[in-house]
Amino acid sequence: MRVDRYDGLQTVDYVVVAVYFACVLMLGYYFSKRQKSADEYFLAGRKMPWFVVGLSMYASLLSTIAYLSEPGEFIKNGIGVWGRQMHVPFSVAVAVLILVPFFMRKRLTSAYEYLEEKYGLGARLFGSTLFLCIRLSMMGMIVYTASIAMSKMADLPFTWVVLGVGVIAVVYTVLGGMRAVMWTDLVQFIILFGGLLFTIGYIFVDTGTGPITWLQDILAADHEPQPFFRLDPYVRVSVLGMAIYAFVWWVSTCGSDQLMVQRYLATGSLRAARRSILANQAADVSVGILLGLGGIALYSYYKAQLPGTPDEVFPHFIAHTLPRGLAGLVVAALFSTAMAALDSSMHGVATVLTVDFVGRFRKEPLSQKSQLRLARLFTLGAGIYAVLFCLFLNTIPEGSRGNIFDLTTRIIAYVIGTLGGMFVAAFLRFRARGAAMVLSAVLGLSVGFYLSLGHWFQDHPDVFLYVLEKGEEPTRWEPRPEGPNTIGSSPEDNRFVLTGDGVAPRHAGVEKTPEGWSIRTLTGDAEIRVNDRPGSPAIIAPDDVVTLGSRRLLVRLKAVSWMWPLPVSFFVTLLSTLILGCLPGFKRRS
Repeated sequence: MRVDRYDGLQTVDYVVVAVYFACVLMLGYYFSKRQKSADEYFLAGRKMPWFVVGLSMYASLLSTIAYLSEPGEFIKNGIGVWGRQMHVPFSVAVAVLILVPFFMRKRLTSAYEYLEEKYGLGARLFGSTLFLCIRLSMMGMIVYTASIAMSKMADLPFTWVVLGVGVIAVVYTVLGGMRAVMWTDLVQFIILFGGLLFTIGYIFVDTGTGPITWLQDILAADHEPQPFFRLDPYVRVSVLGMAIYAFVWWVSTCGSDQLMVQRYLATGSLRAARRSILANQAADVSVGILLGLGGIALYSYYKAQLPGTPDEVFPHFIAHTLPRGLAGLVVAALFSTAMAALDSSMHGVATVLTVDFVGRFRKEPLSQKSQLRLARLFTLGAGIYAVLFCLFLNTIPEGSRGNIFDLTTRIIAYVIGTLGGMFVAAFLRFRARGAAMVLSAVLGLSVGFYLSLGHWFQDHPDVFLYVLEKGEEPTRWEPRPEGPNTIGSSPEDNRFVLTGDGVAPRHAGVEKTPEGWSIRTLTGDAEIRVNDRPGSPAIIAPDDVVTLGSRRLLVRLKAVSWMWPLPVSFFVTLLSTLILGCLPGFKRRS
C-alpha cells in the first residue's frame, strides 16, 4: 500500500482557498452595482452569453455528492456507470427541438406560470411547491456533504465549515443576483474541471501509467457484475437502466426545474439558448469521463489497497498526496461544487416565492425596487434555512441517517419525476382539468414514495445475499427467518451451502437479529471476513462484503433500485393525466 506524502493540508492550501473565497465575494460586490430591477436580478437582463449559461447550468446541477462519490462508484463497482451517457443524443434532441423553443416563445419569469395557463392556479401552486420541496431539501444535503468532506480533509470543525460555505454563498448571491451566480458558476466549473485534470495528470506522471493500464486494473478487479439490463427491480444498477434514469431526469429537469428554465431564459435568443444546452451536455459528458478516469486511476494508484472506503479515496488522495498548493486548489473545487448548487437553489427559490406566491396574489403589482428588495430577502432566508437544515442533519445518528447519496436520490428523485410528468402532459396538450392534473401528480408522488422509501417502514428491512465468484453471474439468495434457505445441494433451514473448490462444501448459518443478519461458519473450514475484518459470527449490514473461503457474499438491502422511482413517477403522472382527462368531470372542454 502506498504511503501518504503529507499529514494533511498545509498553510499554502488554506491561503489558496482563502484567495478563492475573496475573489468570489469581490465578484458578487461588482455585479451588485448593476442591480436596478427585478428582471436584472432574476434573469440578468436576458443578455447572458450562451457558453456562460450552459456551463452555469451544469455547475448548478453538479453537487459535491456526485463530485466525491462518482470516483468511488467506479472504484467499487467498475466502469458500468459510463453507460448512462447513452442518453445524451436523445436528451439533447428533446431539449433543443421541443423544450427550449417552447419556453423562449413564452418569455416567462417562472416556469410554473405555464401550468396555470394550461391547468389553472391550483396546478401552478402545486408545481411551485414541489420545486420548493426539491430545492430546499437539496440545499441542506449539498452543504452537509461538502462540509463533512471539507472538515475531514482540512481538519476543521464541522460547524465552521458549514458557516463558511453558507455565509459566502449567501453574500454573493444576495448581492449579485443571477448575473453573479452564473459568472461565479463559470469560474467554479473551470476550477472543478481543473481539479480533476490535475488529479489524473499527477497519477499519470507519478506512476508512468495511463488509461489503458488503469482500465486493465479495474477490469481485473472482483466487482459485482453490472448487467446491461434486467427487469428485476431489485437489481441495484444496470447500464440501460441508468441511461433511462438519466434521460427521464434530464427531460424532467430541463422542462420543469426553475433552475434550468431560468438560465436559458437569461439568453438573448433561441439560437443562444440552444447553444447553451449543447455546452451543458458537452460539460456533462466531459466531466463524467474525467470522474470515471479519476476513479480508475486512483484504484490503480493504490493497487487495490485502498486507504478507506471507495467514497473516501478521492478526498484522502487530495489531502495526503497531491502537492501542496495544488491540493488547496482542488479543495477550492470541492467548495465550488457546493456553492454552485447552493447559490442556484437559493436564487431559484427566491424567484418562485416572489413570482408565484407574492406577486400572483397581490392586487397591485410590486414596483421593480420592491421586487428586488423582496427577492434579496427571500434569497437570504433560503440560505439561512440551508445552513440550519445542514446543522440539523448532523445531529441525526449516522446509523439512522444512512448513506447521504442514497438518501438524497431516494428522497428527491420521485418528486423530480412527478414534476416532469406534469409539464410533459402540458406540452402534449392533454385535455384535463386542473383537478385531474393535481390528482395525477399526487398519484405519481405516492407510487414514487412507496418505491423509494417503502422499505423504511419494515421492522427489520429484508436483504438479499449475493454469492459471487469472479467470472460468474451472481447467485441471489433471500434469507428468511423460517423455512428452507439454501444455496447448493443440502436443504437445511436458515443455512446455505457453497460447493467450494472441489475439496469440500462450505456451510454457513444465517440468523436475523435486531442489529442485522448474523452469519457464521458451521464447518470451521473457512474464515468469515466482513469488509476485510475477520470474525465469526459476524453481523452483516447492507453493502457489507463477506469473504467465505473462495467466495464473496455481498449483502444488499431488499429495496427497489434507485433507478426506477423517478421514471415510474414520471410515467404514472403522465398516463394518469391522460386517462383522467378522458373521464366525465375531469375532461377540459376547451
